[in-house]
Amino acid sequence: MLIVRPVSDPDESARLCLEYGRTPGSDVMAYHAVEAKDPDDGSPVSLGLCRFTLADGKDEILSLDFAAGTHDAEAMIITARAVMSFMHRCGVKTVYASDDIPDELIAPLGFGMTEGRLSLNLEEFYKSPCHYKP
Repeated sequence: MLIVRPVSDPDESARLCLEYGRTPGSDVMAYHAVEAKDPDDGSPVSLGLCRFTLADGKDEILSLDFAAGTHDAEAMIITARAVMSFMHRCGVKTVYASDDIPDELIAPLGFGMTEGRLSLNLEEFYKSPCHYKP
């Protein structure tokens, strides 16, 4: 079972950032994707981390990182969509994607180039996510 959750503890956020080779920061938020692989003990297996910022003009998904030894694109798309939903509920109108987002995830997430940046209009996207065209 896939579990996507926000990382609210600053110490856990810093630990995960370092685990994924990223620099922790007080202005960086994250959602973590895990899967309970072992039905006997339910031990979670990390699948990936989505880091992002919320700030005027800097509403951006900074990275979508696969855990070492994994490559579950569907889990990372679901994780990024959870972040996008959170951003939308916070009133963000346009979200940007950094160059660190794997190319294979850009189109499935709905990002397109606008004024030289990867962006997505969340207001338009959530009107009809299945029919959204950047």
